[in-house]
Amino acid sequence: MEGGVEAIKAKDVILVKTCDACPEQYDAFGPSGKQIGYIRVRWGRCAAWCPDAGSDDEVYAVELKSGWWNFGSNKERKKHLRRAKAAIADWASDEEGGKL
Repeated sequence: MEGGVEAIKAKDVILVKTCDACPEQYDAFGPSGKQIGYIRVRWGRCAAWCPDAGSDDEVYAVELKSGWWNFGSNKERKKHLRRAKAAIADWASDEEGGKL
């Protein structure tokens, strides 16, 4: 906590699925409703950018064990979305002092 403002936690990041396939993707929103991230699964890779699609700040990236355009299983989906949300929350807390 810096300057009396609480940091955003992964549980505070709300994901909205914007596409089910080709590629599977999500917009991420902070507690105030402002978009703070974007997650996409494409070409066997899950990656997250902040604050939105097309941003230079890639905050999470991993090669997937299965799946080319989407996650290979719900277990894999949950694991990587949880990690991506944590990376987005860390970025938002650092970038905006937790004010998102």
